[in-house]
Amino acid sequence: MFYADENYIRAFRDQFPVTTVRKIVKLNSGGLISDITFYPFIRTDKNKTNFETYLDKCSELIQYRIQNEYLRIDSKNTTFYPYSYLFKHFPLNNYSKFVWTENNIRIDFIYAIKDRREDILKSISSLQRSALLGKNRANSCMDIRIVIVEDISDNMIEISDIPKNSLHIDLYKLDTKIPWTRSGILNFGIRKSDADMLAFVDSDFVFPKKFFQEMEAVLRNCDVERDALAVNVFETETHEKAGVAYSKGSPYAFMRIVPRNACILVSGFDEGFVGHGYEDMEFVWRLERFAGIRFVNTMRVRDGCFVLHRSHHVRTGETSRDQNRERYEARKSVGELSLLLQDEWGEFECISHQSTPKW
Repeated sequence: MFYADENYIRAFRDQFPVTTVRKIVKLNSGGLISDITFYPFIRTDKNKTNFETYLDKCSELIQYRIQNEYLRIDSKNTTFYPYSYLFKHFPLNNYSKFVWTENNIRIDFIYAIKDRREDILKSISSLQRSALLGKNRANSCMDIRIVIVEDISDNMIEISDIPKNSLHIDLYKLDTKIPWTRSGILNFGIRKSDADMLAFVDSDFVFPKKFFQEMEAVLRNCDVERDALAVNVFETETHEKAGVAYSKGSPYAFMRIVPRNACILVSGFDEGFVGHGYEDMEFVWRLERFAGIRFVNTMRVRDGCFVLHRSHHVRTGETSRDQNRERYEARKSVGELSLLLQDEWGEFECISHQSTPKW
């Protein structure tokens, strides 16, 4: 099996401390997660302390790799996947700062899910821990809420499944009558939210303990009406994808946090994409070109502002990836926003709405 880090080490080993090179080699020699241990901490589902300890250890490793590797390399020589992710979007130049007052920005974290009950409960558990730590800090100016939009399946969640705390949660259940439409489900969440900014979260994302403290530090240097955040996401385990092994702590993708007004302006995610794949790239392209949004690479501002991806081998919902790629390229050739807008979007039958009481 080919390891993605072979090219990486070959290109940059002279720029890393010897101890860092040894650490990368050790990560790659540790073997892959097996499908039996699909989620490494599934054995500790009933043990909250072990789950949080696992997340803390993953976060420590990733912050080490950011400080000792990722901030040392340059974009010119980093053209290979997945390390090319490290140079997408902008660093932050302090040209305009938002004027903060108490509780003056609300951010809704939107989940689009179908048949992902166990995944989302772990994700929300980590989000709650981090958000409450950030919220309890003096001078915190964020109001964090959770919006879950779930398409009908045999493995759905209830609001009572989610641990009680002070974060407000809305749970919408839909019947889209479509096998899977990430775009459509996220669009329903955009329409239901009235927050200032929206975070689009995958069910297999989990949050480091200090994520919200770090995110607030980034936002305090942004123009929140123009800037959006491209939050770096890193792998929790060494795993295989399409015959290539990717090491623990390597880049995975981004979690994007976008001003809601800009999402409305471009009429949300394009629902012409099937399942998932390329819908997020096309959405970002429209936001940048037609809404004047600038995505800030959070790792370049605060090396602790990142999210974890629960690594896995099994891939679902990507059967139309080639079709989606063609649609993405075709839409990029269109020069007018009016020709890309959807007449209807996010309009599905809502079969139930649950929300948390005021604890």
